[in-house]
Amino acid sequence: MDPSTLMILAIVAVAIIVLAVFFTFVPVMLWISALAAGVKISIFTLVGMR
Repeated sequence: MDPSTLMILAIVAVAIIVLAVFFTFVPVMLWISALAAGVKISIFTLVGMR
């Protein structure tokens, strides 16, 4: 394979891993539910509670 193709694949793989770790520790769906209910809470507060 071309080195630039390998670099793009590596960047995509790292991005997927970073997003997976992010969504593991950050309760995004809970944050969206809180916003829909009118509760003013920051995403960082939810991370701190976890």
